[in-house]
Amino acid sequence: MPNRFDGAEEVMRASFELAAVGIAHVALDGRFLRVNRKLCEMLGLERDELLQRTFHELTYPDDLAPDLSRLSRLLAGEVSTFNMEKRYIRNDGKLIWADLSVSLARDEIGRPAYCISVVVDITARKLTQEALRESEARAHLADKRLAEAFATIGDAIALWDGNLRLVLCNDHMRQIWRDRADVLVPGIRMEDLLRAAILHFGVDLRGSTLEEAIRQRMAMVGNLPADLEVQLADGRWYLVRERRLADGFVITLYINLTEMKRKEAQLLEAERDLRRKVDDLKSAQSRLETMTADLIVARDAAEAANRAKSAFLAAMSHEIRTPMSGIIGFTDLLLETSLNQQQYRYIKATKGSANALLTIIDDILDFSKLDARRVTLKRVDFDPQEAIDSTVSLLSPTAHAKGLKFETRFDRNFPRLLNGDAGRLRQVLLNLVGNAIKFTERGYVRVAASHRRLGGDQVELRIEIIDSGIGIPADARARLFTRFSQADDTASRTYGGTGLGLAICKELCELMGGTIGYESEEGKGSRFWFVVVCDVPSAKTSRQPDEPETMKEKVGRRLDVLVVEDEELIRSMIADMLADLGHHAELARDGQEAVAAVQAGRYDVVLMDAQMPKMDGVAATKAIRALDSPANVVPIVALTAHAIEGYREAYIAAGMNDYLSKPVTLRALDTLLARWSAPPSARPSSLAPDESPR
Repeated sequence: MPNRFDGAEEVMRASFELAAVGIAHVALDGRFLRVNRKLCEMLGLERDELLQRTFHELTYPDDLAPDLSRLSRLLAGEVSTFNMEKRYIRNDGKLIWADLSVSLARDEIGRPAYCISVVVDITARKLTQEALRESEARAHLADKRLAEAFATIGDAIALWDGNLRLVLCNDHMRQIWRDRADVLVPGIRMEDLLRAAILHFGVDLRGSTLEEAIRQRMAMVGNLPADLEVQLADGRWYLVRERRLADGFVITLYINLTEMKRKEAQLLEAERDLRRKVDDLKSAQSRLETMTADLIVARDAAEAANRAKSAFLAAMSHEIRTPMSGIIGFTDLLLETSLNQQQYRYIKATKGSANALLTIIDDILDFSKLDARRVTLKRVDFDPQEAIDSTVSLLSPTAHAKGLKFETRFDRNFPRLLNGDAGRLRQVLLNLVGNAIKFTERGYVRVAASHRRLGGDQVELRIEIIDSGIGIPADARARLFTRFSQADDTASRTYGGTGLGLAICKELCELMGGTIGYESEEGKGSRFWFVVVCDVPSAKTSRQPDEPETMKEKVGRRLDVLVVEDEELIRSMIADMLADLGHHAELARDGQEAVAAVQAGRYDVVLMDAQMPKMDGVAATKAIRALDSPANVVPIVALTAHAIEGYREAYIAAGMNDYLSKPVTLRALDTLLARWSAPPSARPSSLAPDESPR
């Protein structure tokens, strides 16, 4: 006969195993003695694996101490059971939340035997609670930020819910209501607040009754967006701007227009005043038109005068530079002949004098460039002592003719090789020394040159010109460096001069990184000084500029060159230069002869004068380029005495390939021919204006 207790035990085992919650018998030392299927599923362990573990290992560390504390009280008999929420660590590392209930099983004599733990998985509930808390926190934060945003808005603003009840408003809204701000309580209906506003502020209903006005206003709210201007009884104006949000809420903005309305009234008054003044202006308009016409006539006259000045400078450039070309060119040729030391020194001095004179001519012709700040420096290696000596030597005969003691002094270790604009340095020195000689009738003129090494590869040159001349009156010193001005208005009659020299010297010194100054006492003499900054050339690129050079050693292949020049002197000089450089020259007197020669012969380069009778250089170039033969690509170099800016660009645009300015030197001619003696594939198609030799 079956034992009824056996059946009950079977039911108990089935209930333990199939329970919907986790159940475990846990030894007092924490080992799992018996576990059901649900607990194994919750912890992700097989039954035999779980029986090898303790609850200490599976409890989240932060929850272990509270668990052990409650267990101690249970074992001490202080409580019969305990309950807590704790976290378990699953086998896959994930955490689960559980509601743990623990009771104590005792043996036959009442001693604690093991714990009975009932574990309910509450992870989903916990996640829901956490999400709800986060949602509430976000909502609270959103409300806080909305209130903060409302507080920062400079105008009054109110937010209404979908039922048009007040949700929130800012302090500016309360300031509008002033002593009745107590009506602005959350939940008040817009309709009720509107009624209170009409009565409190005395709004002009424009003939409508109170209720009609409220109905019309609420109808506007039902058809948003809407804008409405309202004037209160105390004179304040507001623009009421309402918009419906996506969630059905309505936002109302009250923009204070009082100041704007006041300014509008002022503008209306100003407009009336302006109309009155317009009438006055119309009467002045005719006078202005007359003045404008007069100014146009004056402008046209000034432009015509400027064009005439440019034409005069161009003509002067051509007329002066052409004979200078002969002087410098033949001097170059003489330097290429066999000379003794004395002859070489004389010819070298002649060339230095000619170059100094050419520098002065260039500066006079380039006055317009100085005026427009378009002067650029030409930096080359040069011997500063030789530059100073040659300039002083140029003026030495004038000083000695007046019986003046004339001397030059250099400080110790004065540099013999620098990089800078030697021509501009000579120009300044020539002007100052010339002035000293001109204004000194007896006594001396002394030139003292010193130097100072600057940081990096730069040297500062300081040149002083001391004389015992007439000095400078105190009342004339303020205009000393002013253009077209002299220290003494009678000086131009007594000594000559344009009054441009010192002004140009000042600009050139500043352009070379220096300055200019003076000390003077009327009747006792003057000390003028100027400072310029030069570079120290590198050892790889520098050479002694004083050493005589010959071009003959540099000649490459022999070139056939057509020289087109109407001046017989210049024509023969260039032919001699070409011969000296080892090239063959054929000559033409004008553009017509040049076109015929190019058609009949074969030339490596054509040197084309710009100004010639019958056919000038530009017309001849265009005719050559139009030839139906291979000769139409021959390199053509503009050979001209025009030094005014703009001509060079015109020659290149006309089809010429390069530009050589008179006076022509052997070095410039040799450099140019070397450029165009290269194979056609290596030649430049044309020379940019700023690359042209000067």
